[in-house]
Amino acid sequence: MKNKTTTLRFCFHDLVGIEVVTDHPLVESFFAAEYQHHRVERFPDGIPCVRLKFGLRAFPLVVVTAGYRRHVHKLLARWAYRMSISDNRIEIDVIGNRWAVPMVHHMLVHPSLRYLLSKHDVLLLHSGSVAISGKSLIFTGKGGTGKTTTTSLILAYGGPAWAGHSDDYTFLVSGPESWSYQTRSHLYRDLQNWVPELAGRLSYFERVRLAVLGLFRSVTQGGLLWPVRLPFDRLWPGKVVQTRARPVAVILLERSPIQSPHLKRLSSGEIPLDDLIEMNFWEARHFIALVKQAHVFSDPDTWIGQWRLDEYNLLSKRLEEISAYTLELPQEAERTLEFKQKLIAIIDQLISSAGI
Repeated sequence: MKNKTTTLRFCFHDLVGIEVVTDHPLVESFFAAEYQHHRVERFPDGIPCVRLKFGLRAFPLVVVTAGYRRHVHKLLARWAYRMSISDNRIEIDVIGNRWAVPMVHHMLVHPSLRYLLSKHDVLLLHSGSVAISGKSLIFTGKGGTGKTTTTSLILAYGGPAWAGHSDDYTFLVSGPESWSYQTRSHLYRDLQNWVPELAGRLSYFERVRLAVLGLFRSVTQGGLLWPVRLPFDRLWPGKVVQTRARPVAVILLERSPIQSPHLKRLSSGEIPLDDLIEMNFWEARHFIALVKQAHVFSDPDTWIGQWRLDEYNLLSKRLEEISAYTLELPQEAERTLEFKQKLIAIIDQLISSAGI
């Protein structure tokens, strides 16, 4: 018996929307849980939109039709897809298995939002962010530099006034303002080692799943990177999410052979704009490869170059309004109380200097 087709809509601060059309409850439940705080019945007129049509099948590469391209990611996630891209709308049709659902979300939906926003004067920056008293700190950097760990340590040990802001991406708009991209929190095993009390907030099944996924990540040296996804209020009971804030700083995280964390304010001439853009586009590498594979554009290099220039200009404008810093963290930081206290002291000093 064929499942009923369901349409879900999610709107992000009237900036951009996502429409998910699916005939399978697993796809519906994934996106409903991931974007529960952004769900709407309809979009405001004229906002850019990503439309994802996802048909879940156990063996998707067998049932593909003309015009679809096959793709396999990390052996488990398998899907076929086709897509079209304009400055105001991206349409993605997917036939995939259950493992493809989070991968399509990460590799196609996230960067599609970024691309559309870049055409409408909004930068969606790969970052973790926290807020206090209406002000935000935006932590960005390459994968593995400690964005989630740093924001989690601030939430855990920085005091009761700290709030969540965004887990994986942050909207940066003129003003300046930062707006939350509120999804489920993504939990990896290493974070539990940094904040041991998180274990008590997980069910038995979630702890087992975290251990198994952590083992896969270790064995594959980061090749298989699947998080346990939890609602923010489950992971951080008593904390709230600040939807909008005024950014105090964009902080580039780096790993260095030092003993203690070190914060440095950057002058306008020291801000590594090219490095930050490269970091943001590293997160879009799979999307770019899939767009090329699908032959969406006759000249994909020109398309990529224009997108990169748009984001470079947007980041440059935002960093004329927001102070920039580097925060160097030890390459092999010990999970000690002393390290946590030093990090929180640096953050407290930064916040104090901003008059909060």
